[in-house]
Amino acid sequence: MQILNPLDQIYLEAQQCQKCTTIPIRETYEHYGVKFPVAYYSQEQGGINAKVVFIMESPGTAKGGAAQTGNLKSGGNYDATARNGAKLWQHAEINPKDCFVTNSILHAGMTHEGKMRSPKVNEIKLCSSFVKRIIDVINPPIVVPVGTAALKSLSFIERHPYLKITECAGNKFEWYNRFAFPLC
Repeated sequence: MQILNPLDQIYLEAQQCQKCTTIPIRETYEHYGVKFPVAYYSQEQGGINAKVVFIMESPGTAKGGAAQTGNLKSGGNYDATARNGAKLWQHAEINPKDCFVTNSILHAGMTHEGKMRSPKVNEIKLCSSFVKRIIDVINPPIVVPVGTAALKSLSFIERHPYLKITECAGNKFEWYNRFAFPLC
């Protein structure tokens, strides 16, 4: 039996989670030849040694996109998040190996028609235990919530005073014994 690293274990447990009854369609993503019903993380990036954790909204449907693969370099022309993340890394001279990308919910929020939608507050709350465990395992000095859903995820882990990303975007604040640096 293969021993899983702590991040693999968290994502394996998230795959098996059935708490979100509001997700009618569970997209599957292929990672190393295995199909997962939740997004996975890129082993090409920081993993357990990351210094910065980016928390996106939810896994997207863009094949190979950043929110789906956890790799901001992977999105090409399909994923605005990946393009913007790559620009941020380039301008801030951040090594992608120092970063880890996850989501406020670890499955795609979709309608019964199969269209993407924003995560519901209850979904964010239910998935926040997975996000907390990811942060605990990596223990980065900086967490970057990208968007309001990610900011809400942080508040379920440890309260902070912000309700909307526009109230704090671009300004760091102390959170959960580290700094949060929210982005829109």
